[in-house]
Amino acid sequence: MAQKKFFNHEPLFTARSFGLGWNINIHNPIGLLICVALAAVIIGMVIFSILHNGL
Repeated sequence: MAQKKFFNHEPLFTARSFGLGWNINIHNPIGLLICVALAAVIIGMVIFSILHNGL
């Protein structure tokens, strides 16, 4: 069985299936890192807002 390379030349951005613009490709390691970092920032902002302002 062939071992998968860490970076297999997947594009960072892919065309959207609907609408205009581009999507970040999570099959690319850099794209996955961007998505995880963005999710962590958004979750952190929500928690910070709830703690300081209440529901």
